Order: sequence, then structure tokens, then C-alpha cells
Amino acid sequence: MIYPGLAPACSCQSLTNLSLPNTTIESAVVDVSNRMCRVTAIVTHPPAGDRVKVWIGLPLTNWNGRFQGTGGGGFLGGHPNSLRGPVRQGFSAGATDTGHEGGSGKFALDANGRPDWPASSTTRISAFTDDRGGQGDHESVLRQGAALFLFRRRSTGGRQGLMEAQRFPDDYDGIVSACPAITGTASFRQPLAASRHARDEELRLESQARRRHRRRDCRL
Repeated sequence: MIYPGLAPACSCQSLTNLSLPNTTIESAVVDVSNRMCRVTAIVTHPPAGDRVKVWIGLPLTNWNGRFQGTGGGGFLGGHPNSLRGPVRQGFSAGATDTGHEGGSGKFALDANGRPDWPASSTTRISAFTDDRGGQGDHESVLRQGAALFLFRRRSTGGRQGLMEAQRFPDDYDGIVSACPAITGTASFRQPLAASRHARDEELRLESQARRRHRRRDCRL
């Protein structure tokens, strides 16, 4: 389904005037190179004290009548660059930073480097729901005119898709979670084990070299 002749109902810049609960529209600009209107907003979920950055990409032409949500990778909750592919395919698209910036896991640690469970628990995979977990006004706006609401991502994004299905089943009509990173403990343990093995092997070789050197000294 593509609507090649469909013109936007309003200008991109006028979306900064959109009023939604607990939401501040930071900007709405035309991205000429990717042929989309990119909206950046901050969504909060009182009383959690979180601050979720949301990016929405709206195709300027050839909208296929569908919305595609995207996820992140590693510790990165999401990125505005993930909007480009779906928008090129005709989707309107969305992404969030899940309440923390960058790809570091420091957001889950307190000042002493220990796990900060209250902080990490405020990480949001869904910016479309209200405090009760039901559809909020944000999704109501995005769903206007959209025939299908879809989510597609892999790795961390795949895990986010599974969490969406479990926690917020009404957010999307369909979810594609490819290669979901759902065994995080094992995934992080494997490179650490490999690193430790490499270090042990290095120490073993150094020890052998010292023993050979001592033997040569004794013969002299």
C-alpha cells in the first residue's frame, strides 16, 4: 500500500506546536537527504523521573500507510539513524534512547559503580504507553491513518521487541525480533572467559621462557 500523491496535512515545522501529556517537542525539521520530517521529543513518565528522547521520521512522499518501530544495539537504546531505512521503504518510523544517552552501561550504575536498580528499572522500551501500560495519546496520534503498526530489529532491538510483546502487547500489530540478545549474562561472560584464557596462556609462555633462561644460565 503506497500513497504517492498524498500530501502532508500540515508543515513539518508546525508539529512543534503539537500538545501531548508529559511531552516536549524539541524540534521538527525536514531532512532533505532522507526525504523525511524528523521530529524529536522528550517524554516523561511521572513520578519515575525519567527522560526519554523519542525520534519520529515521517516520509515526505510515498508513505506506505504503516509505522515501523526500531530498537537499539548493545547498551544503546536506539538512534535517530535507524529511521532512515524504514522511511526509504515508505514507513513512518520511530526510535527512542530508552531513557539514557550513548552506548555505555553506566546508566545502570550508581556513583560507587554498583548496580542502581531504581535507575535501570526506569529504562523504557516503549514511549507510546501511559503509566498504566495502556495505549497513551502518543500512540493514538501516530496510529491515525496507519493501517499497521510494526516493530522490527535484531540483537538488543530483538530483545526489546520481545519485551514489547510481553509488557506492552497492544503497542504493535506485529513484531519481528531477529537474533534477540536474550542471554546477556552468557554473552558478556564469554568474551571475559576468552580474555582470561588468553592472559593465562600468555603467563604460561612467559613462565616457560623464564625457566629456559634460568637453565641456560646454570649451564654457563
